[in-house]
Amino acid sequence: MIFVPGGAFTMGDVWGDGLSDELPVFACEVSDFYFGRYPITNEEFVIFLNDIGKNVDDDGNMILDLRSGDPASTIVFADGAYRHSQTAGRHPVRYLSWHGATNYCRWLSSRLGCAVRLPTELEWQYAACGGKHLKWGLGNRFDKDEYVISQHEGPSPVDFGEESKYGLKCITGNIFEWCEDEYRFSFNPHDNPVLKHHRVMKGGAFSLNDITNFRNSKRFSCFEKSCLNCIGLRILSQQELPPHFALSQSAK
Repeated sequence: MIFVPGGAFTMGDVWGDGLSDELPVFACEVSDFYFGRYPITNEEFVIFLNDIGKNVDDDGNMILDLRSGDPASTIVFADGAYRHSQTAGRHPVRYLSWHGATNYCRWLSSRLGCAVRLPTELEWQYAACGGKHLKWGLGNRFDKDEYVISQHEGPSPVDFGEESKYGLKCITGNIFEWCEDEYRFSFNPHDNPVLKHHRVMKGGAFSLNDITNFRNSKRFSCFEKSCLNCIGLRILSQQELPPHFALSQSAK
């Protein structure tokens, strides 16, 4: 986990080249938090699935789509257990619903003895921007070779590429990441309807190629029960957790 120091921040499209749902920009304060250096991986997620022994939550919502037909880079159920291929352990988990992401967070919270959750959209953008107003995860210049994009065969391992200002890996590109928030059509507090049962996702994904989709302020919405091949999660806590590489060991 990476410590992200809080501070003053201007949320939204400060660059002036985004869409209307990124407006109006507004000033806010963000509290300190700890953020996953990487998205959660297949090897971490199968521990959760095997521990709860099912692929639906208590309300009957699918956690992970196991019918994807892509066993080389996702999770399958075989021989009475959830498994990933030998080469996919360090790839980000995907085909994951928002319900699956939140259930993982609740399970990990109980295992570690401290609260783990999805980030709010504000926390996600603040971390991606390095507490500043960076346009993309690695700065204000976009070099396609520095990100996992235009890669239709699937995502790359979570430790691909350079670190962001706060030491985060693949905060831009590779996979979308679920946020806690329901999607709203703008940041206007007086005219701000919710798109019911749709959640914000951030970061862009491996299959996209238009660089405007990877801006830190760019917003996407997705139905919370959807299990798309490009959506995963990154965890957040208000207190320090065991190092990210040791999460799978500490959860056993």
